[in-house]
Amino acid sequence: MSDLVETYRNTMKSIEDSGFKAENLYSLMEIKLKELKVKVDDIFNSFENERLCPNLKNDTNCGVMEQDVIECNTCQRQSLLCVGGTNTNKCDEMVAKCPMCVCYEGSCYHKDTKEPCHACPGYYKCLNEVLLCKTEHIEIHEGEDLAFNCNIQFLASIEEEIEYVFDKRFEFQIHLLQTGSEPNFSKPHAARQDLGHYTCTVRSKESKFPFAKKDFIVKVVESGSSARHLHHPKVEDVPTVPAGDIEPEDKDDIIILVAAIAATVIFVIIIVSICAVYIQRNRAARAQERKFESHGDP
Repeated sequence: MSDLVETYRNTMKSIEDSGFKAENLYSLMEIKLKELKVKVDDIFNSFENERLCPNLKNDTNCGVMEQDVIECNTCQRQSLLCVGGTNTNKCDEMVAKCPMCVCYEGSCYHKDTKEPCHACPGYYKCLNEVLLCKTEHIEIHEGEDLAFNCNIQFLASIEEEIEYVFDKRFEFQIHLLQTGSEPNFSKPHAARQDLGHYTCTVRSKESKFPFAKKDFIVKVVESGSSARHLHHPKVEDVPTVPAGDIEPEDKDDIIILVAAIAATVIFVIIIVSICAVYIQRNRAARAQERKFESHGDP
């Protein structure tokens, strides 16, 4: 609106300052009003382009979102599906044409109609490709706090209530860490076992349909060595897991616990064995002393 007001004011001022009268004034007004119309059309076109698909603006180009817009020329409401990604495999076309099928807790249904559905072959592979907005490499010292920030700029344009799902991924298993409305997650006093691949998935709280994803690759180094915080655009050879139905898996934690218990048991056995040998030797030495004493008595 400010651009429109400024353009109109400048046009009127140029006509007023011309000093023309009668036919000359009419001709000038006709020219200036045509110029004004062109400028107004440019302003409206720019406005429409800026408000459409914010996930594809400002070098973002990621994520999936539906957007309801009203055409300025026809005043008709229409729904747009904005799909990001590299487009190398035409994933945006597949996601746009295939049903927006959400699989959650054992059932699959359409995001909008809630009708049962079956996703197209390769749909979730493409969906994972277009969802990824950033991969962040984090390197910290042991004992430091591990923190993740899942703020993504275009999410403010989504009208649905959203939630952030943080998880840790190990091969094809997912260990759920936190689900909620906050885009941040922190783990105090990081240890060596906290290294690995973490993911934040942003999804609709109601339908569970994912809008965007952010990956974190964490490395934990020993205290005293140099740690750095790096950002990389892509992760190679990281297995993708279909977003939506996220089940917590504690297998990696169980393995660590079993290993710790086994190490403790072995340590106790070694200590007990050493003590038993020491006691046995003491008993043998005392028995030998008593034997010598008995032989030495008259």
